[in-house]
Amino acid sequence: IAGVYNTWAAKNGYVLRSTRAIWVKAYKSGMSLRAIGTFMKTGAIAEVLGINATTVEQWGVRYADFPRQKIGSHYYIHRNDLRRWAAKHKHLFGGIPYCNLVQLLEDETLAELIITTHPHRPTGLETSSKLIRCITTDTVYPSISAAARAIHVTYQAIACAIREQRQCCGLQFELINASDPSTMSTVR
Repeated sequence: IAGVYNTWAAKNGYVLRSTRAIWVKAYKSGMSLRAIGTFMKTGAIAEVLGINATTVEQWGVRYADFPRQKIGSHYYIHRNDLRRWAAKHKHLFGGIPYCNLVQLLEDETLAELIITTHPHRPTGLETSSKLIRCITTDTVYPSISAAARAIHVTYQAIACAIREQRQCCGLQFELINASDPSTMSTVR
């Protein structure tokens, strides 16, 4: 682990650390430096990646090629199969810290490729720079939450309507660019 960290630190301009310093930091942070086994449960994968276990479980539902094997009542993934699958689905591992990717995939080259090609986690609808417009009424809302409150539905109802390009309560919604000055004057 010290070698992986120091390689990453050298590339990114950080101070190199001794094996002892890394061990102490990991211990104080509650992390383990023990190797992870050949087969991993979906929860263990999520823990290493620092994401919700449900996210990893949903990969098995959404992607037919997700390499999980059911043994008893638990799903297990062989590390080699996960590495091959991650190479095909790099976008799902975007935004995960380099050290976590290396620990899980045991492949520095793949981890580096994921970090450079997909620096951010996929979040579905990116609304930080977007406004929501009700096409039906031509009303512009500052967020999905604001639109949901205005028509008395859940956030998810509006988000699904936008993503699936369908109506919600008889209204059609879309994302619009917040930098477009023509939409700013009509924001509710």
